[in-house]
Amino acid sequence: MTSILLISNDETIVQMATQMLGRTGYEVICAGGAEGGMHAAASVQADAIILDEAAMESGVLDSLASWFRGRNEQRSIVFISDCRANAAEPPMAFGDTRLPRPVIAQDLRDAVAAAMRDSSRLPDTMQVGSVELDRQRLEVRSNGSRVSLTPTQFRVIECLAEQHGAIVPTDELLRVVWGDRRPDATPDLLRSHLHTLRERLRGVSHGPLIENVPHRGYRISSTN
Repeated sequence: MTSILLISNDETIVQMATQMLGRTGYEVICAGGAEGGMHAAASVQADAIILDEAAMESGVLDSLASWFRGRNEQRSIVFISDCRANAAEPPMAFGDTRLPRPVIAQDLRDAVAAAMRDSSRLPDTMQVGSVELDRQRLEVRSNGSRVSLTPTQFRVIECLAEQHGAIVPTDELLRVVWGDRRPDATPDLLRSHLHTLRERLRGVSHGPLIENVPHRGYRISSTN
């Protein structure tokens, strides 16, 4: 299982990260403060790290960040900003993310997903209700059945699944799935892919797995 080391004394952040990232398929290992963070970083082979700047002094923070990068092949770090007026910002490396306080759950989830994509360490599978998505095989499985998807079809359902039932606007889906590769991508193109995808998924879900929310976007159903 892909593991994330979270170093924070903030119970709100710890609870948010543990619950949200756990549902996404990550193992979240928590440590508090500078001493706990250094000990955990030395003993845990984490795939990514979330560093709460408020949990330690800037000198220790810099040392820990540099040590983690050297031990883990320059993998990205997600920093949570220190709201103190005199707080020093840590040195950032390519691929790092810095989130401001108050931390929003979706921003934290997106930052971790980006870090995992940069290091190709996304969990192989993720669960949505009784449906399992396999990123390696590009499969959707449930109730003993499985369906293989094209890369584009899988990216559509993966994008929706990563939001855990939240509505994803049409423009956001177009940006995530096609980006700059398809400047001609339109809502009509997305609707065509979704129609085909729904037909493919009929054999693995008891009801519609992808829901259309009129004038707002799409979301995945977690009740299947």
